[in-house]
Amino acid sequence: MEWNFEIRTVNTVYENREALIECMEKIQSTSRQSDTITKSGALLRLLNDPKFVFWLTVFHRLMPHIDIVYSHLEKETADSVTIKRCIAELEKNIQKERENIHTIRDPELDDIDVSHSRKRRKVDERTSYVSTIFQAKEVCDTIISEIKRRFSFTGHLEVANLFSVENFEVYSSSFPIQHLDSAISAFPFLDRNKFKTELEVIYRRNI
Repeated sequence: MEWNFEIRTVNTVYENREALIECMEKIQSTSRQSDTITKSGALLRLLNDPKFVFWLTVFHRLMPHIDIVYSHLEKETADSVTIKRCIAELEKNIQKERENIHTIRDPELDDIDVSHSRKRRKVDERTSYVSTIFQAKEVCDTIISEIKRRFSFTGHLEVANLFSVENFEVYSSSFPIQHLDSAISAFPFLDRNKFKTELEVIYRRNI
């Protein structure tokens, strides 16, 4: 639930940034409370900050893909096959976003002034922008790497499926042999025949 709120916050700010800017400007021009003016001014500067806008856009693009995987992980019926498919899809989507990071423009570079007095500053800004692009790509790489690391082992999901109470009635008439094989593959120290027999007893007792 907390993760969902974070995604919604990013999307809400991204989609309503212009309206939020107008709101902060309105507060600045109408409020008589110094504390309110100070705080709205700080938010206004943040909403107009090119770096903030850049990273807001980056996470607006990335987080929905992660949310899809998260929603699958929340399901009690999630198994290793589903998780692996989701991870592969996430990796493909994040990689695609990584390749398109350069399409996020830096507002400060859109209107380039070639006058001598500002040329050096523009060069510095472009260098900073290129560095930020590199950092954003590193974020994508980190997400992919971390997801792979965390879900490199999914055998416990197969065992969990074998003990899913709501499926006992189905399992009693149609034993989940695929889940059993996956569980044995993940935990080879288990005695397959003994484990299967014990599960069959559990399923029959609980229908």
